[in-house]
Amino acid sequence: MRYRFSLAGLLLILASGCSRNDKVEAGTVAAPEVQNVAVTKATTEDLSHGLVLTAEFKPFQEKVAFFGQFNSLAQLLLKLTSPGVPDLYQGTELWDLNLVDPDNRRPVDFSARQHLFSQAKAIAALPPDARLTAWRDLAAAWPDGRIKLQLTLSLLSLRRSLPELFTGGDYQPLSLHGPAAAHVVAFRRRVGNHSLIVAIGRLFCRLGATSAGGLHRPEAWRGTKLRLSVDPGTTSTDALVGRRIVVDRHSSLDLYRLFDPLPIAVLTASD
Repeated sequence: MRYRFSLAGLLLILASGCSRNDKVEAGTVAAPEVQNVAVTKATTEDLSHGLVLTAEFKPFQEKVAFFGQFNSLAQLLLKLTSPGVPDLYQGTELWDLNLVDPDNRRPVDFSARQHLFSQAKAIAALPPDARLTAWRDLAAAWPDGRIKLQLTLSLLSLRRSLPELFTGGDYQPLSLHGPAAAHVVAFRRRVGNHSLIVAIGRLFCRLGATSAGGLHRPEAWRGTKLRLSVDPGTTSTDALVGRRIVVDRHSSLDLYRLFDPLPIAVLTASD
């Protein structure tokens, strides 16, 4: 699997960031510009002497990256649906693999993002079946970061369409039951006759899923259900895919079916 970043480049950014943020030595031993040049030179020399990803480390790195993408998407969903005002940094619409905190000062390739944004809008306009297929394709191609952009667009569009719910809606935790209940957090927000249900997977590595099998409807979710205090047969809409979701006879939703194509779900309903 290919990753579109350079180890050397990431380490140089990290070293430079640490040098600039040093509150003890910066500006006392040498001017910040001189110190940063010295740190960059030393890091480059170390890299030239053979600091590389070894064969033993690469499998671990790929495992962390695979599960890290789900943590990133889960965090994004939680940030954009929880009570409060979310903050977004420009340039982080895709994966931000810099080993340092994001900020708004770095140059951003807006032309590339505009192109991908046009594609994301086209996917968002597809009918449910075609949109689900497109989301599955994005999930399979997760290293390119388009899946994060698609989720960002979908959630910001949802916030725009339901401003009262996101600014004044209440918050109610939801219960789950089943073998993977500890691996999910869920809540409901409601204002007037509008409601939002959010379910987010967590602790993915412990589920035993692998990058080969993925987390696309894994057996680990089977038998785990989200309990709702609504009548059986109540319907809601999948805000990401647009499909119709029906509550079962036990007033529950099966996560094995709901977490498709990702272990996250956002549902909307109106009384």
